[in-house]
Order: sequence, then structure tokens, then C-alpha cells
Amino acid sequence: MSGREVPAVVFDLDGVLVDSELLRLELTRIIIAPAELREEDYLRFIGKRGFTEWLAGRCGIAPGELRRRFDRALDAHLAEHGLDPVDGARELIASIEARGRKLAVASQSDARTIARMLRATGLAPHFPVLCSAQHVRRAKPAPDVYLRAASMLEVEPSTCIAVEDSPNGIAAALAAGMTVVQARQTRYPFPPQPGAASVIDSLRDFDLDWLDRAPAPR
Repeated sequence: MSGREVPAVVFDLDGVLVDSELLRLELTRIIIAPAELREEDYLRFIGKRGFTEWLAGRCGIAPGELRRRFDRALDAHLAEHGLDPVDGARELIASIEARGRKLAVASQSDARTIARMLRATGLAPHFPVLCSAQHVRRAKPAPDVYLRAASMLEVEPSTCIAVEDSPNGIAAALAAGMTVVQARQTRYPFPPQPGAASVIDSLRDFDLDWLDRAPAPR
């Protein structure tokens, strides 16, 4: 797709728009106490599915109950503290909108969590299209969630830029045919990934000229 105008930008949520992994780790530790969760064990599941089921086996709490406890803990935290987007997110989103491009979120998180986090950050009005792996047959690294996002935006996947952070997310966007920009701005950045057309350390480094001419693969 390099060299073509980009009608839409699709963002991952965790690790891209919000630096949420430490918050998720801390809330999970609270809800499973007195059981313990090591940081290195949690980090193995960033960008992947199966964490709740693995944790249930470790702490003896059913997956459904873990999800309910986490939802309550997250709601309480957001109500009391809110949630800031990563530095530069508001400005980048405003700039993309000002150029008449469409926006979507495509995330592994469940739909309710995506919506809650976007409301807490104040970004929700900018994203009319929210796609969760909950609503597709296959999660990342399969392309399903990105293909669904493109379909809802009414654009061809090959014309979109995806902003991702994790290997599974990058693989999913590439499999959908999108040009990928890897963001490495949050607490747990992944090494630069093969296939990403560009790797940026801040959303402020996103080149708006890419909307007119998508970056070529490295």
C-alpha cells in the first residue's frame, strides 16, 4: 500500500492509546489476593489471549468470577482516578480528524472494557468504530479484528494504517493487509518488529504525511 493515500487509521488500545498494562497488573493482584502474580508471568500474556484461564488455574478462582472482580475493580479505579491517554494521543487524533480521515480501535480487550477506557480518557467521541476480538472468530494474530474494523469503516484494509505495539497485533494487521506503524511509548515496549513500516517511540513522531503517502516497509 505504500505510496497510496490513507483513508483511515486503526489504533490498538492497550500499549498504544493508553499505558494500561501496569494498571491491569496492579488491579489483578488486588482481586486475587492473597494469591500472588509475578510481573514476569503477567508480561508473558501482553498482546495475547488466555491470561484469565491461566490465572484461574493458578489461583483457584473461576474465569468468570475473575472477570467480574476485574470489571468491578476497573470501574472503581476509573471512577476515582480517571485514565489519561498516552502523551500525544489527543493531538494526533485531532490532526488525523482534521485531515478528514476515519478512525477506529481494534483491540484484544472485550468490548465493554474498550468502551470504558475510551470514555475515561475522553477519547470515545473520536472513535465511532470499536472492534473487539470478542466479536470475531479468531483473535490476534489472526487478521479478523482488523478486517472487521475496515469493513465497519467501509474502506479497504490495504489502504489503512494500523498503529500497534505487540508482535501478535502487528502480525494481525499485516495479515489484514494494512501498513503497520509500531508504537513503543509505554511502560512495557516490545522490540522493533519485522514487518512494521515504521517504529516510533512516541505518537508525536507519527508523520502526518503518511496519510497522503503511506510509509513503505522497512
